[in-house]
Amino acid sequence: MDEIAQFNIKRWEALVKAEAPFASPYLALDADNAREHIDPYGLLGDLRGKEVLCLAAGGGSQSAAFALLGANVTVFDLSEAQLECDRQAAKHYGVSVVTLQGDMRDLS
Repeated sequence: MDEIAQFNIKRWEALVKAEAPFASPYLALDADNAREHIDPYGLLGDLRGKEVLCLAAGGGSQSAAFALLGANVTVFDLSEAQLECDRQAAKHYGVSVVTLQGDMRDLS
């Protein structure tokens, strides 16, 4: 892992520890307002059964909303702390979300 990735991991871990709003799980959703949270203009259509990749989007803000709308969600993020937030949100809502730790600069 290069120094850029190491720096970013440390920063995101600090933001999670500080409970920054954009680095904390969003736990105020239900099936009705999940759509508003991720698709306020209704552009995405029916998400049931669709594959959704949240790329460098850990933190638990979007993944649970997509899963509540029936999508099969995978979150790929550099920060294990951010991914833990996604796991917490998924558990809170009783949905399944796959979390993978990695650097989006190399998706191989």
